[in-house]
Amino acid sequence: RDNLDITEQDYYTSLYSESQAQFNTHVKAGIVMNNYAHMLIIKLFICDEKQRKECAHVPYVHIEIANLLASYMIHLVETAELL
Repeated sequence: RDNLDITEQDYYTSLYSESQAQFNTHVKAGIVMNNYAHMLIIKLFICDEKQRKECAHVPYVHIEIANLLASYMIHLVETAELL
């Protein structure tokens, strides 16, 4: 497990809190599945373009994104087959 310095820890704690609040808002509104791709991005704590360099030291995020998007595509195909 990687160790973060205090600045990195604060950054990721803040990012987590903001993402969790956004996710909870979607859950309460009952629209999580309507925004599935967006929820994946929130869940993975993807940084915006300005902050991307700060996230570059987390290469496994890209693998997780690929895996989750592949799962999402399978979900879309299965859902389409039911229609």
